[in-house]
Amino acid sequence: MAKKIGMLIVASMFASSVCAENNDVYIGVNVSKTDYEYKLDGFSDTLNFDGATGAGLTIGYLKEINDNVDIGFEAVLHNFGSEKANGADSSTAAFIFNIKPTYYFGDSGFSLAASLGLGSYNTDLEVNGVEASESEVSFSYGLEAGYDITERFNINASFMKTSIGYEGLDVDLDAMLIGAKYRF
Repeated sequence: MAKKIGMLIVASMFASSVCAENNDVYIGVNVSKTDYEYKLDGFSDTLNFDGATGAGLTIGYLKEINDNVDIGFEAVLHNFGSEKANGADSSTAAFIFNIKPTYYFGDSGFSLAASLGLGSYNTDLEVNGVEASESEVSFSYGLEAGYDITERFNINASFMKTSIGYEGLDVDLDAMLIGAKYRF
């Protein structure tokens, strides 16, 4: 899987550089705090993990619609972190493609974006010595507030949510992210 992800990142970078003009290509990094909720088939209780620390890498391309609106296309590689609690150990990583319309508040440097993503999620879960590893495709959505420190450098805070339906296991994932982007 890592080889496929690497090939997709290289392809995204190449496609973005071919289309790039006027600082339209960007790369970003972020850190996240993620809350997980697991629902196992056959169990009435849910398993909750709060505050797993993770990190991610984003490569994107912006298409200007008008002076105040861009639409971003992103490839995101994110490890949402691992957490241990109550005899269980959990971690989730994903490769996500996002579409992100962004509204810029004039020349203030502030922006607000919504995101809709489709990603491949891989979850590893160990409960009382029983291990499971599953991969599944799922949609995600979120909001991002940003501030342009310079024409090329942006800081941002965002929220992302997804529900992943594996065979015998449902995972709800809520992540708060803090990040930075650099436009080329």
